[in-house]
Amino acid sequence: MTALDSSDTRYQPTKTKVVRIALTGGPCAGKSSALEHLIAAATKEGFDVLTAPEIATLYFNSSYQFPSPLSPTFVEQKYAFQNNILKLQLQMERCYSSLGGSTGRPTIVVFDRGMRDCMAFMAEGEWPRALAELNQELPNGPSGRITDEDVFKRYDSDCDISISLEELRTLMGDLGGLFGFSEEVDASTLMALLDADGNQEISWQEWSHACAVWLADMGDGN
Repeated sequence: MTALDSSDTRYQPTKTKVVRIALTGGPCAGKSSALEHLIAAATKEGFDVLTAPEIATLYFNSSYQFPSPLSPTFVEQKYAFQNNILKLQLQMERCYSSLGGSTGRPTIVVFDRGMRDCMAFMAEGEWPRALAELNQELPNGPSGRITDEDVFKRYDSDCDISISLEELRTLMGDLGGLFGFSEEVDASTLMALLDADGNQEISWQEWSHACAVWLADMGDGN
């Protein structure tokens, strides 16, 4: 796909089609590396590339402290965190899309995770609740206009970056204490537990399932 010649006045609409891409995947999956290659390739073809920040990182950089799993209010605090990520993600996606469309130039907007990533960190029943609350706060429209289907279809491309065995070893070294990994559990053993399809990579779906189980166990105090 090549950008149109900006000197040709036949192709200068008031608003340009904006391509929206969501990079998703577990920690250490290579999203940052993939983004660098995507920016270089798209820019070479004449596209403007806008890169949106990760919402969770914005909150953490604002001194937000994630609740302790030992807190009696952990489950509700964890839900509030993901729910507010979801709300700000939608607003940010709309603003970036509007900004990119106003330039008159072919534009790609790349989001570091998308709305559906919140679902990976929510327990059963929390995702429908979050969508319902999101719709209640949207002005001038029907209460159910942001549906589960809309969330999955809102991106022109959804790049699921998988975690390899070597990346899993790095992840365990960095986050082993948080996830409660013991020294006896090696990366190969964990890969076998999480890799449902046996392709020696952990996809977004496999990672999200593991996170949901982990968070449910913490919420139950196990």
